[in-house]
Amino acid sequence: MNFVIILTLLIKQILWLAFIPIWQFPDEQAHFAQVQNIAENQSSASNQKLSTSREIFESEKLFGTNRDGFGNNKYTYHSDYNIQYSETTTGKEELKIKEFPNIYRKELTIRESTGYPPLYYEFSAWFYKFVYNSDLISRIFVTRLFNLFLFFIFYFIISKISNLLFNNNILLKSTYIIILIFNPMLSFLFSGINSDNLYNVISVWVVYLGLKLLKKGLSITTFIQICLSILLAMYTKPQGFCLSLFYIYPLIYLFFNKNKLSLKCFISLLVIGIIAFGGIIRNILLGRQILPDLPPIEIIQKLSLPGFLIYLKSIIVHTYREIIPWYWGVYRWLSLTYPRIIHRILNWITVFSILGLIGHIYQKIKLKEKKEFLVLGYLIYISMMYFAVLAVFDYIFNISHGFSFGIQGRYFFPTIAAHMGILLIGIFQIIPKIIQNIVIKILGLGFISFHLYAQNMVLFSYFDTSSFYKFFIQASQYKPVYFKYPWLLILTITFFLSLIIFIWYYLHIKANKYEKN
Repeated sequence: MNFVIILTLLIKQILWLAFIPIWQFPDEQAHFAQVQNIAENQSSASNQKLSTSREIFESEKLFGTNRDGFGNNKYTYHSDYNIQYSETTTGKEELKIKEFPNIYRKELTIRESTGYPPLYYEFSAWFYKFVYNSDLISRIFVTRLFNLFLFFIFYFIISKISNLLFNNNILLKSTYIIILIFNPMLSFLFSGINSDNLYNVISVWVVYLGLKLLKKGLSITTFIQICLSILLAMYTKPQGFCLSLFYIYPLIYLFFNKNKLSLKCFISLLVIGIIAFGGIIRNILLGRQILPDLPPIEIIQKLSLPGFLIYLKSIIVHTYREIIPWYWGVYRWLSLTYPRIIHRILNWITVFSILGLIGHIYQKIKLKEKKEFLVLGYLIYISMMYFAVLAVFDYIFNISHGFSFGIQGRYFFPTIAAHMGILLIGIFQIIPKIIQNIVIKILGLGFISFHLYAQNMVLFSYFDTSSFYKFFIQASQYKPVYFKYPWLLILTITFFLSLIIFIWYYLHIKANKYEKN
C-alpha cells in the first residue's frame, strides 16, 4: 500500500509541474528570480532597484506574463487567453529562449524578484546549479523538482498527524491523508517555485509538535524540535515567528495540568518568546519598522479597536465571498476557478461538518466530558488564531498603505492540516454509525475526483482538447525533452494505472474502533 501511495503521489506531482506552462504558478517568475540571483550572483538582490534578470523579463514578454502598471498581465482575469502554439513539440519561440546569451542571467532589468528570507531559495539554488549550463527552460523545470521533496516531507508529517488525531482508525487516517494530498490547489502550489511550499511544510511540522505536546507531554527532543521549527520558519518567511503562537495552547495546558512539567513549560514559553519576538521587541524599542511590510511603531499607535472591528466585519464578508472559494482553487493568474456548483458542494460539506461539530460539542458538554475536546480545541485554536493574525496584519497594512495587502485563500494553507482535521471529525460525527464507513469512503473518493476534475479543468484551459495528439503536442512545447511527448503520455497512463490500484486498496480498508478526541 505504501509503495502504491508513494508512486501515485510522485507521478501526480510530476504531472502538475510538467504540464503547467512556465510562469503559470503563483508569482513563479518572482520566486525564480530570487533563486537565480542567489545561484548567479550569490545575493538575493532584493534591496536593489533592479532585481530581475533580463533573461526572465524577455521570457515573460514572450509568454505574456509581464505585468502592466496595475500589476496585471495578459492572463489576469482573461481565462481564454493563451500563447500561440506551433504544430510540433517545439514552441514558436522555444529556440529563441534556449539561445538567450549567458549575460542575460546577470543583467538586471526590472524590480520583480521576491525578497524573502533565503532558506527556500538556497535549497532551490542547488537544483538550479545542477543544470547550470542548460537553457532557461531546463533550469526552471529542474528547480521545480525541489518541491517534490517538500511534498513528500509534507506527506510524511501529515501521516504522523493522522496517527495522533485518529488513533487506530485506519479508514479515518487514510481519508484524512487523501483530502490533504489530493487537495487540488495545494497540489498545484506544491509543484511550482514558491517559498510558501517550505513554509507550509514547516507549519504542519509545528502542528504535529503541538499535538505531540498534548498527547505525550514535553521532552528535551520535542523542545529542541520546537526551537528549530521556529528558527526555520523565520528563515523562510518574514511572518515565520507567528508559528510560535501554535505552541501556546499545548504549553499552557501542560503548565496547569501537569505539575511536574510546570517549570519546563514556563521556561519553554520564555525561550520561544525570545526566539520569535526578540527581534520585534527590539525594533519596537528602537522605533524601527517591525516587519518589512509594516510601518514603524508610531503609526501603529494610531490604530483603534473600533476601526479594527469595522475592518474585521468586512474581512469576514470577503472571506466568505472570495477567500474561501480561492482556498479551494484559483488558477491562471486569478482568471480561472470552479463553476458555482462545485463551490456549493464544498460549502455544503463544510456546513454538515460544522453541524456535526456543534452536535458533538453539545453532547459532550451535557455529559461533562470536556477532556475529549483537548485535541479538537487545539485544531480550532490554531485555525482561528492564524485567521486573526492575518486579519491584524492586513488591517495595519491597510491603514499604513491605503489599500489591502490582498489576502488569498492559499495564505491559510499553514493551517490546512487543522482545517481538514476539523472537517473530517465533523463529518464523522454527523453520520449515522450504520453508514459511517461508506460515507467516509465516498468523501475520500470525492476528493480524488475533485482533484482530477480540477487538474483537467486547468490543463484543458491551456491546450487544445480536440484530439489527444494536439493536446500532448501543445503541452510538450517550452518543456525539457523528458517532459515532452511521448514521455508526458507515458506519465499520464502510469498515473491513472497507479491511481486505480490506490483506489482499490482504499476501498478495501476496514475501519477499527474510533477513539473520539
